[in-house]
Amino acid sequence: MALVDPADGYRPGDLAASLWRATLSPLMRLWYRRGLAANDFLPRPEDTSAHACGPRPARILILGGAGPVIGWGVRRQDLALPGQLARFLAAATGRGIDVTVVADRELALENALTALADRDLRVDAVIVVTGAREAVTLRAPRAWRRDVRALLRGLKAACPPSTRFLLAGTQPIRSIVAFRSAGLGGIAERHGHRLNEGMREVCEREPRAVYTPMPAPTDSANGRYRSPAGFRQWAEVLGPHLAEHIAAGTGTGATSRRWPGGEPDVEPRCESIRCPGRAADWEGDHVPAGRPD
Repeated sequence: MALVDPADGYRPGDLAASLWRATLSPLMRLWYRRGLAANDFLPRPEDTSAHACGPRPARILILGGAGPVIGWGVRRQDLALPGQLARFLAAATGRGIDVTVVADRELALENALTALADRDLRVDAVIVVTGAREAVTLRAPRAWRRDVRALLRGLKAACPPSTRFLLAGTQPIRSIVAFRSAGLGGIAERHGHRLNEGMREVCEREPRAVYTPMPAPTDSANGRYRSPAGFRQWAEVLGPHLAEHIAAGTGTGATSRRWPGGEPDVEPRCESIRCPGRAADWEGDHVPAGRPD
C-alpha cells in the first residue's frame, strides 16, 4: 500500500503536518543515511576548483551538500558543475572565471556558514545548492526559511556589497537514484517542493539574492550515474542568472595587472593565477609556481 502524506492538505506550520513529520522523520533519516551509503562506490572529484581563461577573472564560490555540488559520477571538477559553469560564464561574459567549491555531503543548510569559516569571501557571486538532505529528512518549512534567512544574513556580512547570491532549489528528489521509491521518495519530493517555495519567498525579499529551481538532469549516458552532460545542463540553468552581473563587474578577487603592450587589438592573456598558461613571463611579474589551495 502506498504511503500517503496527510500534510499535503495542510498549510505549513499546521499541527497535523507537524505531527506527521515528527512521526515519519526517524524513518526518513534512516532512509537518507542508507541513500548516502549507496553512493560510496561512486567516483567524485577530489579537486575543489575549476577555471576558464579570460581577462579580469571573476570569482565564484559554490557551496552545498547536494549532488550537483558533490559531483557524483565524474572524477574532475572540470567535468562537474564548476567546470561547466566556468566555461558557460566565460563564453557569456568574455571574462575569466575562477570557481571554488565547498562541498560536503553531510552539510545541512543550518550549518552552512561554518563551512566558510576562515575563507576569503571576496567573490563576485555565491551559489548555494542544497536541500536534498532537508527534503528527505522532512525539515520543518518554518525552520528551513529561518535557515535560509540566517545564511543570507551571514553571507551579506562576510562578502563585499557587490556580491550576488544565487540560491538553487532542490532537484526533484525522485530524480536521485538512491531515492526513487514511489512511497518515501514521493513524500520527500513533495516536501522538497514546499522547501523550494520557502526559499523562493525568502529570496524575493532580498535584493541581492536570486532563487532558481533545479530541474532533474536528463542525461543517461550508457547507464552512468551522471555524465558531464547533466552537470552542463545545471550550469545552463544557473549561469544566465549571473552572466549580466559578471559581465558588468570588474573582479573582486584578483589583483589588477596591466596587460603587456596595451594595444586594443591585442588579445590579453588570462590574469588568473589558476590559468595553466598564466603570464609567468610578463615583464616584471613573478608569480610563484603551482596552483593555490
